[in-house]
Amino acid sequence: MAGPCRLAILALAAALGSGPLAAQATATAAPEALVAESAETAPATDPADVAELKRLSVAWMEALEKKDEVTLRALMAPEYALTSPGVLEEILLEEWIGNAVGMNWSRPRYEAFRVRVSGDHAVVSSRFHFRVSPIPFGLDSGLVDTWERREGHWKVTGRYLGQSDTQERLRYLQGFATALLLWGAKAAWGKLARVRRARRENLA
Repeated sequence: MAGPCRLAILALAAALGSGPLAAQATATAAPEALVAESAETAPATDPADVAELKRLSVAWMEALEKKDEVTLRALMAPEYALTSPGVLEEILLEEWIGNAVGMNWSRPRYEAFRVRVSGDHAVVSSRFHFRVSPIPFGLDSGLVDTWERREGHWKVTGRYLGQSDTQERLRYLQGFATALLLWGAKAAWGKLARVRRARRENLA
């Protein structure tokens, strides 16, 4: 059975390929609670597009938390793919949605939110924080989402996973635990060898 560290790493790989969404039809402002105040916007970008992409990104995360498959499919392009640097395998739309509705997500939050728009194409970068059951601690990852405007509506076409502070800490802890186990095994073996040597000396 996988321990919390293994589950966390799997969640970052498979789950972060999962994000929440919101119905594109509602033009209400995105809840600011999900986006850190430090969010910044690239210059020379239409403020209306920035506001809309910010709202849709938050809605996407909310849909993930609510397991709202209808909204997820409304926001995501059919060719959507989740990728990671140095990893050839992609997580495509159906697998992503399966992860989204099959796991329990909570406390989604963006920070360092940045939007760049070029015509009908946009790149939204951020750091994303979230929780997923049964992992008992929060997770995070750098994200780059690509969006395309089609028939007047923005669709997310892909997500790229960046550095995860949580994953780096987990790897460090795993390495430290492995080192402790090796040290303990070596110490136990040394003690056993000394006991055997003492017994041989006594017999002699």
